[in-house]
Amino acid sequence: MLAVYLPQNLPKLSTLLRDFSSPSAANLGRAFGVSRSTAHRWISEDRAPLSVLMVLYLAAPSYGAAETHNRVQHAQEGQRLALALVDSLNRALDDLRREFGRVLAVGDFGAANAPSLDAFPRPSAEVLPFQQRA
Repeated sequence: MLAVYLPQNLPKLSTLLRDFSSPSAANLGRAFGVSRSTAHRWISEDRAPLSVLMVLYLAAPSYGAAETHNRVQHAQEGQRLALALVDSLNRALDDLRREFGRVLAVGDFGAANAPSLDAFPRPSAEVLPFQQRA
């Protein structure tokens, strides 16, 4: 499941750091809780641990942050479509209930095993609106 959220090919460290105005080794080290020399090695080799690359990728305005925004918009659109479908299905169900009631009224011959509308209770699920965190 997580593979959906992880990029297949992460950009190089130098590419990701450009999105953050190419911080110094000291600032990079402080941000990730490592020494300046470790951060300097990452920069000079243009490589860093996967966890560091992932954090930078997800926070970078040109990469993960933009993708996250797109995913939220996609999820909101999916929610709107799902709510419209539920509304449409509820209207169709109401129409069918009315028709079923009419059929029962016309064909009520007093049989012991006559169908009943009570066998089809209306669901009481409440749909909560989506709220995006700031």
